[in-house]
Amino acid sequence: MHEISMQGCFLEDVEVSRFLFDACSFSRHRLQGGMIDQVALRTCSLERGAVDMCLVRRVCWDTCTLSSVRIIGTMVEDAWMSRAEWHGVELVACRLERTHFLGLLMRNARVDDTRLTSCWFEGLDSLEPVFYASWLDSLFWDVCFETGKHDALPESLDSKWVQDVLVAWRYEQVVRTTEQTMLHNNRRRMNLASEKFASGRDDFFRVLPCLLCSSNFEEYMGLQGIPRCTIDGFTPDYSQLCILDKLFPSISERSLPDEHTTIVRIAAVYTLGSLGTVAQNSNSDVDVWVCLADSQTDTVMRSRVDMKCEALSRWAREEYDLELHFFVMTLDAIRSNHFGMLSREGSGSAQALLLKEEFYRTALFLGGRPPAWWAIPCWTSRVQEGCVLCPERDARSCDLGEISAIPQEEFFGASLWQIVGSARNPYKALLKLGLLEKYAVQGASLHNMLSEAIKGNLLHGKQEVSQIDPYGLLYHELVLFYSRLGDREGCTLLKESFQSKIRMEEMDLSCGYPRRREEQSLLSLYGPSSRISRDKIAALGKRWSMAKTLERGEAMSSFMIRAYKRIQGKVSARGKDVAIRPEEMTMLGRTILSYFGREPGKVRRMFLMEKDTDYREIYLYGEKTSDGKHVYAAKARREHQPRILESLEVVRRDHNPFRLVAWLAVNKLFRPGVEVSGNPTLAPLSVSFLQGALQGVLETFPPEDVFRVKQEELLEEKRIKKVLCFLQKGPEADEGAVAGADILYSTSWGELYGVHLDHPAATIRTDPLEFFARNLPCPLDWEAKLYQYRTSTGRIMPLVST
Repeated sequence: MHEISMQGCFLEDVEVSRFLFDACSFSRHRLQGGMIDQVALRTCSLERGAVDMCLVRRVCWDTCTLSSVRIIGTMVEDAWMSRAEWHGVELVACRLERTHFLGLLMRNARVDDTRLTSCWFEGLDSLEPVFYASWLDSLFWDVCFETGKHDALPESLDSKWVQDVLVAWRYEQVVRTTEQTMLHNNRRRMNLASEKFASGRDDFFRVLPCLLCSSNFEEYMGLQGIPRCTIDGFTPDYSQLCILDKLFPSISERSLPDEHTTIVRIAAVYTLGSLGTVAQNSNSDVDVWVCLADSQTDTVMRSRVDMKCEALSRWAREEYDLELHFFVMTLDAIRSNHFGMLSREGSGSAQALLLKEEFYRTALFLGGRPPAWWAIPCWTSRVQEGCVLCPERDARSCDLGEISAIPQEEFFGASLWQIVGSARNPYKALLKLGLLEKYAVQGASLHNMLSEAIKGNLLHGKQEVSQIDPYGLLYHELVLFYSRLGDREGCTLLKESFQSKIRMEEMDLSCGYPRRREEQSLLSLYGPSSRISRDKIAALGKRWSMAKTLERGEAMSSFMIRAYKRIQGKVSARGKDVAIRPEEMTMLGRTILSYFGREPGKVRRMFLMEKDTDYREIYLYGEKTSDGKHVYAAKARREHQPRILESLEVVRRDHNPFRLVAWLAVNKLFRPGVEVSGNPTLAPLSVSFLQGALQGVLETFPPEDVFRVKQEELLEEKRIKKVLCFLQKGPEADEGAVAGADILYSTSWGELYGVHLDHPAATIRTDPLEFFARNLPCPLDWEAKLYQYRTSTGRIMPLVST
């Protein structure tokens, strides 16, 4: 059969024997069952097809291309494949025997549960770990030849030249083995990440590279002006295309652009962080590095790629409840350790090589070109001098820069950044700050970097979580480090932080044994048993009481401040400058002051409150202290606790009832739907008054607004952004008099304060701007908003001159 094209065919139980296909094209076909025997295919192409449960024997493929093809449950025997290209090919539950592969190029190929027996490879160019491993088995020379026992060599050969060749060949063997090992580990982690994702999220994660390099998403969302993107060497596989069809059933891919169309070339797409580790849980966010190949990418085009990534982030949050952060950078910027400006998610100049070390330790390769670091032998920072690696590796990998050591001057800024990050994720911040102290004390050179330790353990065949998992090894090493320091409280906090990150209560158990191998190994970090009861799992996931939450929060903040001071001391003792830019150091320092400062009247943000704000009732009351002073207190009831007073726990006491109300609101104990009750001991205040006050404070100072700070405002003088007044009426004879004022105000540095003034001046009503300028410790912002809580109506009203 010569030069034909077949499209959309379904063939079942077909037998094809003694046939030649020459320059034929097959598209969107499906072959189910049947046998193909003694068939030759020459310069043929198969695109977006499926082959299920077939027997393929004595088939010769010559210069053929497979694109987006899925092959399931198929037996291939005595086949010969020469100069073939596989793009986006999936092999699932197949068996290949006595098959020769000559000059096979594989990109974005996936091989699962497939066995290769007596197969031979020559000239394989692949990133698929199963084929890569089989190729290595058939590639390297006999051991006795490698060790110099080359008596059979002609005497005319220069022995020094032979020795150099053997050294270079041995080095190449180490390089290829290292790369295959890292690719295999990447596949293992990819499978783990997919398993741990909730339903729907795994599909999104699977097609994330396709969404970046196809036009389906922007067509679906109606985004205009988005440039066409390509990912080096990436072709979607059959399953990814099926998911795209399911997500966007009425959207078709735009036709290929002409030669004048601007194309943004993406070298690779990676994630970094907890994805694909034991620390991945249902609340894990995803940080994605989109690495642009061309450092000269037009600024406008790059901004539009950023716009598409922001739209993808919003869509992931709305459709999958998945927090997704994209970082679009060029390879030149990554090699130079320039990771953008300081932001909520970006660390700016606070950490450079430390961030790159974390990337190499936790990176997941999604598409494009893998890091060249994966092919560099362990405990070395660069390719050995005098050795020339295979040329195709330079074309298929990304040089993201080397790490020989992390300078001491980075630790100061990095510790500031982690303390700032502790307000959003205290458990992760504590673990990372502990690692900074370990590096600061022991030095951060190749021999003690965790990224190098993971690579070395993988090459030595280790499989324990404490040896090859980025978070498992981090926890294991930190416990050893702080145990040697004699810091028992630090070890306890590390254990609590690690348990919170890994969410053992989310384990998939069968008869008490975790189903995943990584989670079975995880249990060895806590005890000798590989089995755990559901009661124990439930106990680990049980919420703390408010008293313990506050206690552990204080302990964690104290630990981080102590670690920061020790790191600062180490840097100062070595006489090192700091690497962080002065303006970013100012921003981080003032952010830390806003988080941890204990100025009089400050309404403090509490650690660990996010996971413990499931209260359904708040009960307010008053009590007397031993010295006769009146104190206002709040109790709270969780969702599943009985509705009796004895089951409520005390969450806060304060002499100022309005500061108590503000604390309940900004720490999210009070929110819409929470019932508020109380008793007469609140006099002279009433329950209804405080109910209205709670609602008014929440409306005036939403936690997201109070704590959201513009970076540029941290470089300026602190200013008051909003003011809310609670005014006490004076004597009935003088209706305009004010007996007292309770004032809540928020600042441009993300703080909230509460103050009480006895017998304030009448100007609080007649000229509030002048009054606040004179009585509050920092100036009003030029657009500050002033409000008053009206007791008569229970509403928040603008405070204006009367």
